[in-house]
Amino acid sequence: MNTEQKVKPLMDEIVKIIRSSCFLQEYQEQATVEECVGIAISKYFEWDTRIFTAFREALEDANFHTAASKIDSLRGEF
Repeated sequence: MNTEQKVKPLMDEIVKIIRSSCFLQEYQEQATVEECVGIAISKYFEWDTRIFTAFREALEDANFHTAASKIDSLRGEF
């Protein structure tokens, strides 16, 4: 089993937890995976600027190097 196959079910569970606990019931189905992951990251890093670092690393991992370097400069503003 590769890393992606190990991480996906864990992230799916996190999305499920965030969706059910952070959104009113009538909005839960509308909450996107991206919103839920973003909220989870925000909470995990306790609303700290490490959110920028995590975002930058995700961009680097996905080979969005130019975007990642822009996050470096943006991160310096906070």
